[in-house]
Order: sequence, then structure tokens, then C-alpha cells
Amino acid sequence: MQQLPKITRILDITPFQIAVLWGTGDAQTIDFEALFALWKIEGDSKMAPLQDWDAFRQVVLSENGTLCWPNILVPFSYKGKTRTEPLELDAQVLYRQGNGFAYQKPTKAKTAIA
Repeated sequence: MQQLPKITRILDITPFQIAVLWGTGDAQTIDFEALFALWKIEGDSKMAPLQDWDAFRQVVLSENGTLCWPNILVPFSYKGKTRTEPLELDAQVLYRQGNGFAYQKPTKAKTAIA
């Protein structure tokens, strides 16, 4: 069984792009402008708050290994009851959306011995 991708670290957040490191070792930049266009076509209005930069940049890494916005609450129905939870995106969708780039783990500086 193939392991589902999980984000292990957020590397950088710029206007509507988030660079992440995956548990696979892949580093990717996820371009949300493309996702915004897709969500608009699909009529997914619960994603609209992400288009506000102040809201977007409050992204955190969830315990599920994906991106989460605790500042954006979305309602959903479960067993006939409506609940509200922070917006959390599907890691598989994000993994397919990302553009890979070379990531080098920071190394400790070596000191020269005289």
C-alpha cells in the first residue's frame, strides 16, 4: 500500500504560494492562484477567504500533515448535525498541485581550524 503524502514543514509563505517539505523528501511550491481559479469554476465559496492575504498567511501545519487555517472556520454536516472546524486541505490534492524544486537541508557552519 502506498503511503499518503504528508507535509513535514512549511518552508516559506509568499503571496498565494506556499513552499513545503513533504515526508517523501520532495520540496514543492504550491501555487494557490491556480487553485483559486479551480475552486471558482467548481463554485466552492468556502475557499474564498483564502484570497485575502492577511488570512492566507496565517497558515499552519496541521497534526494531519497538511495545511490548515485556524482563522477560517468552515461548516460541514456529520451524522445530521452541523459542525464548524478550521479549514484544512487534502494533502493529496496539494501534492499533485505543487511544483517541485531542489531543497537542501541547512547544514551547520564548519569552523576553520588555524
